[in-house]
Amino acid sequence: MRAIGLAAVMMLAGAAPLRADPPEPRCLVPSHVWDGAEPITAVRAVSGVPVVRPGGPVMIQLIDAAKIRFAVPLGKPVAAGDEGGLVILKIREAGSYRIALQHKAWIDVMRGGKVVPSSAHAHGAPCSGIAKMVDFTLPRGVYTLQLSAAADAAIGLSVTKRS
Repeated sequence: MRAIGLAAVMMLAGAAPLRADPPEPRCLVPSHVWDGAEPITAVRAVSGVPVVRPGGPVMIQLIDAAKIRFAVPLGKPVAAGDEGGLVILKIREAGSYRIALQHKAWIDVMRGGKVVPSSAHAHGAPCSGIAKMVDFTLPRGVYTLQLSAAADAAIGLSVTKRS
C-alpha cells in the first residue's frame, strides 16, 4: 500500500516512476559477432549430440522444446513456442569458462546427470549481439549443454576460457 502511495506522490510531483529494466537501446549498426559462426543443429535427446569446443562461435539450430527429452528437468514447464536443444561441450583444460548467447535462453551445464552451478551472470553490452553471458568453473571433461526457453529457432553460442 505504501508503494502505491509513493508512486502516486511521484506522479503528482512530476517525477518519473522507477523502471525495473532500462529501455533497450536502438542499435544503429548491427553486431557481426555471430557472422561466420559454424552451423550445428541441436538434438532432442542425449545421443548423437553435436560437439561444441571453446573458441569460435557456433550457430545452433534449435527445435520445438516440447519434443525434447531434456537431460535434467527444467525449472519451469515448457511454454508454447519455446525452442531448445542439447549439445556436448568438451573442455580440455580446467578453468573458468564464459558461455555467451546471442538471444535470451536458459542454459544448463551438466555432467554426470547433475547441473553444474554457474559462478556469474551478465548481459552483453548494448549492440554487442550478446544477450546473455554465464560463467562456469569447469574441470577437464565432457559436459551436456541444455538450452531451453528460447524464443528464436536459432541461437549463436560461444564458449571462451576466462582464466
